[in-house]
Amino acid sequence: MTENHVTFAWCFPREGHTLFPIRKLSWSTLPFTSYPKQIASMAPKEHQYFAVGDDDSDGSILQQHQPRPVRTLYYAVTGLTLVTAVLLGAVGGFFAGSMHSLRVSKESPPANQVPLELDPVTVKFTSNRAFLQHPSKETEELWKTLYPKDTHGLFEYPDENPERSGFAAFHQLHCVDALRRGYYQREDTIAALTENRPRPEFEHEVDEIHSLHCIEFLRQSIMCHADTTMQTEAQYHQGILAFGVEYQCKNWWQLVDWVDQRNKKFPSTKR
Repeated sequence: MTENHVTFAWCFPREGHTLFPIRKLSWSTLPFTSYPKQIASMAPKEHQYFAVGDDDSDGSILQQHQPRPVRTLYYAVTGLTLVTAVLLGAVGGFFAGSMHSLRVSKESPPANQVPLELDPVTVKFTSNRAFLQHPSKETEELWKTLYPKDTHGLFEYPDENPERSGFAAFHQLHCVDALRRGYYQREDTIAALTENRPRPEFEHEVDEIHSLHCIEFLRQSIMCHADTTMQTEAQYHQGILAFGVEYQCKNWWQLVDWVDQRNKKFPSTKR
């Protein structure tokens, strides 16, 4: 690599000044940090350059000679400030909307919720096998006692422009009963085929689609309510005790009575 050189000379002698000889310097022998100082020392006083001090009030000079890292930092800080302001505004708006929604939900129930408060009751679960029997006239009548009278839990709601509606609890109970009937229908069908008898006819057959619908509906209903009652492990078999445990429940019969009273006030010809 060829060595680069720079030549400095003053070519205009003035009165009282001695003409400086041309001086040849090598970049390799001239340290970078001392380069401006050496140039300034070689010039006459009226042509010397002076660094702008910190107390200089000429803002234009500072702006023109502002180092690039400082400008980059300025843009970065400005951008970060704008992003932070936008995020804070979004978070503030979210919480404000949430609080407003919470106040509205406390003041008025959702459109598909009836403002009905059921009394809390403590119930110790026991296994009642009467509800587990093979479908018959007796068992069907027993299951009907769990519903409002002659309506399967349906009623007219609201007062203006009412629609035929029902509480989800009655739909869930219907699904439990459907799974019971579907179980026995399957058992009766297997027994008939094994004994070479004709397949029995069922008054209300529960097909596979109906059964799977009920299983999925009950799954989501159970997860929705998430009962946190503590159950202990059984000592005499593998599993958890379900019966003999006290549960915090709602008064079911108040729900049944509410529907009965509603149907008296707003009777319907649809049964």
